[in-house]
Amino acid sequence: MTEPWTSTLVGEAVYRSRVRGCLLGGALGDALGYPIEFSSLERIRSAHGERGVTGLLFAGDSRVALVSDDTQMTLFTVEALIQAHQRERLKGIGGGWALLVRWAYERWLETQRHPGPEQAAPPQSGAPRAA
Repeated sequence: MTEPWTSTLVGEAVYRSRVRGCLLGGALGDALGYPIEFSSLERIRSAHGERGVTGLLFAGDSRVALVSDDTQMTLFTVEALIQAHQRERLKGIGGGWALLVRWAYERWLETQRHPGPEQAAPPQSGAPRAA
């Protein structure tokens, strides 16, 4: 999308796809590097071979690769910028992005006080269930 001011349905889809790709690529790169982030090249090679890390390293016995605060904060930043954009486009309220980003970072900080996400409450009768 080289001319973002000329919005089309196809152009918006391409743009959103590129943004998602950037976020996914950043998260994947973070997951690849996170386990060895502060290791020397010598230590990486002694633990993973001459070529170093060539795939995701999983946490413990799980099939889950971890990401760092870099990815977490990127996602919280994106969420705040989307909110700011929506406020400006839909409500005509501009200039709130800095406060929205600050609130997003405060929400991120709160997540660091818990071992993981809270469990969702069971659905109420008549409510649709997740597949």
